[in-house]
Amino acid sequence: MTTPTPRVKVTSQRRAYATVAAVTASMLCIGLAVPLALASREPTASAAGPVDTTPISVAGGQGGPAGPGAVGQAPGAAPGAVAPGVVGGPGALQVPGATAQGPGAAAPGAPAQGAPTPDGVAPGGSAPAGAGKLTASDQGVTPTSIKVGAVLLDLSKVKALGLGLDNYDTDTQQRMFDTYFNRVNEAGGINGRKIQPVYATYDPLSTSGANSGPAICVRMAKDEKVFALIGFTYTAGTCAAIQYSIPAITSNGELEQVARESHNYEIHTQPTYERMARNWTAYLLETSLSKGKKVGLVDIADGGNFQLAGDAILSTFQQLGQPITYHSRFTNDQGSASAQLPVEVQKMKAAGVEQVMLSANFLMATTFMQQAEQQNYYPQYLTSDIGALASNGLIRSGPAKSLSNLIGVTSAFTISPEGRTEQADSKDCRLFYNKTNPSQKQFAFGEEGPFNNICAEVELFTRAAIPAGTNLTRAGLVASVQRLGAGSLPNSLPGSFAAGKTNFSDNLLPARWNNPCTCYKLAGPVARARF
Repeated sequence: MTTPTPRVKVTSQRRAYATVAAVTASMLCIGLAVPLALASREPTASAAGPVDTTPISVAGGQGGPAGPGAVGQAPGAAPGAVAPGVVGGPGALQVPGATAQGPGAAAPGAPAQGAPTPDGVAPGGSAPAGAGKLTASDQGVTPTSIKVGAVLLDLSKVKALGLGLDNYDTDTQQRMFDTYFNRVNEAGGINGRKIQPVYATYDPLSTSGANSGPAICVRMAKDEKVFALIGFTYTAGTCAAIQYSIPAITSNGELEQVARESHNYEIHTQPTYERMARNWTAYLLETSLSKGKKVGLVDIADGGNFQLAGDAILSTFQQLGQPITYHSRFTNDQGSASAQLPVEVQKMKAAGVEQVMLSANFLMATTFMQQAEQQNYYPQYLTSDIGALASNGLIRSGPAKSLSNLIGVTSAFTISPEGRTEQADSKDCRLFYNKTNPSQKQFAFGEEGPFNNICAEVELFTRAAIPAGTNLTRAGLVASVQRLGAGSLPNSLPGSFAAGKTNFSDNLLPARWNNPCTCYKLAGPVARARF
């Protein structure tokens, strides 16, 4: 192991829309006039009735179950059976003969480019014979190195509020980046060039100053002149991609408008927010879950992620012939949103809504549940990757009675390991980190930590950069991402990259909340996304 690269601190006066894990500070700071210490966490059964534990089955159609063995359903398994685990190979993007899972994906049988070695890392090595002398081919690229900005997420301030995530301290994140960067470098780098990381720390509660998103963008683009930005990029990545044509690789989704404005320089393992919303809606209506039921929607008029995701949900319900029964759109203003809550809960209840979709941040979601309980209202709640509510870390602060029948739909592996096997490339990331850092915390399967996301981002960068050629350019990297085709990435259900499609995951997995473990557990097989 080489010595960790010194971390860069950055400055600016501009305001950022900060993010806690996958949730922006505008979500966190909606400022509802309720205490953060919410209802009792006693694992009490819901007043609505006993907890449903039957597997969720897909009725068929465009969003039907994925083919046996392709994305996690056991060969020969009965339709609707609980999947025993998702089967993944160590990095299979553009596997010869693979069939794309998503819209516009590369044709079956496309030649492999940057295919990984058996340990899950794309091969490095010297420049191909006859390729010519390595040159300073673009910003951040020298004959011997590629400068990459890596953004760490500092949750130290929000942890005091009880909102942090386990094992996300910045020293651990940087160690993980160093581990995976060094792995590539020790295998020969990117066609003979070594990755040279430059670190910045992003504070999700900073509205200006040293660690805000726009400041990181300006420093990385103008001062450090990095070739690409990677990690917990959030607004820094959006700024870098749109304003400076710097590829930004992250695990979190983005709005479709941002993806368009970036000209594909925003690269995500998660779908766009609108595609998340459309696929979540289609899944609910193509399973036994919501078809024919009275469904309500809670979202936020933030002019961004939640509002546009909410619009996509509404239009998809209409398109599929089952309009939303009642829609509560809360203002982004602190006082007004607090005043809206009891009234909107009352209207939702009066409309006979049986299920409530939460396209909102965790604070809005959990306070809605709390207010509903005060009105003796216990609908079934539905969550997704919007607001990161289908992951364990944020939704667990809600009241236990309301959580007891909650079902989440996710395109990532954010659920309990019980009932499934570990995805092969995720296992490779975890075990490699443990082996390389024996004196540090050793991670078990299913344990919370950023290693899978960080490993996936480094691996995606490597897989795209190698086939981009020896005269590496930013435009060449972005074009190479779009040629990667279908396959798998750590911590993500299978998906695809294709022309004009730089958001990866194309599949969905249902999970039920379990109060005793305060975690999601597998509730059915992986299914193809409709959109």
